[in-house]
Amino acid sequence: MTCERQCSADPDAPPSSSRMTMGRPRKTLTNEQAAQVEALAAFLTVEQMADYFGMAQSTFHALMKRDRKVSEAYARGRARAIGNVARGLIKQAHEGNVQAAKFYLETQAGWKVTERREVDATVKGEQTVVVLPSNGREADG
Repeated sequence: MTCERQCSADPDAPPSSSRMTMGRPRKTLTNEQAAQVEALAAFLTVEQMADYFGMAQSTFHALMKRDRKVSEAYARGRARAIGNVARGLIKQAHEGNVQAAKFYLETQAGWKVTERREVDATVKGEQTVVVLPSNGREADG
């Protein structure tokens, strides 16, 4: 089909399969760039990754949706980074770092930090200690 024939076709007619469509080519990443995605996933969000590769965020999201090697590389890189940090956190907890142990138990074991606040009150000459719950639950009583 020549351009003259294509251009003279009815502009209101629906596109046919024999008619060529114009537009930008889809963005793709090479295997080397996919490896970069995996390495950078520990440090960059998907939005920052799009900036790194010089494309719009929506383009990078679409690329990840249609190209498994890119989305899997990003997921693998994030998982490795999280695993490395968790490994370090657990090591610190085992070495006696109380803050690391508390953080780990709060985020992974469902522990909750509660504060105990005491208020002194005098009732008919006697001292009574009233404990106020600080975790949002009603006191049993």
